[in-house]
Amino acid sequence: MIPDMEFEAQTVDLAPAARLLLFSDGVFEIEQTNGEMWTFDEFLDFLRTLPPGQRVMDRLLQHAQTLHGSDQSTDDFSIVDFAF
Repeated sequence: MIPDMEFEAQTVDLAPAARLLLFSDGVFEIEQTNGEMWTFDEFLDFLRTLPPGQRVMDRLLQHAQTLHGSDQSTDDFSIVDFAF
């Protein structure tokens, strides 16, 4: 804990076979080839369109590289996929 810092705690019940993605902002703050940033809402929409059983991290990295027009990221790209 950090002294004198307040944090909000929440509890969420997960369904069987639920997934939790923990990621850095570099996973969705991607400068596209047109100069615009990929928005968080667009990131969420992309995740929602993936078929069940799809390898999320592989598809997400491939899509980010396509959006950016390069396989070299200008930011960190950190993501962990927890499967329950």
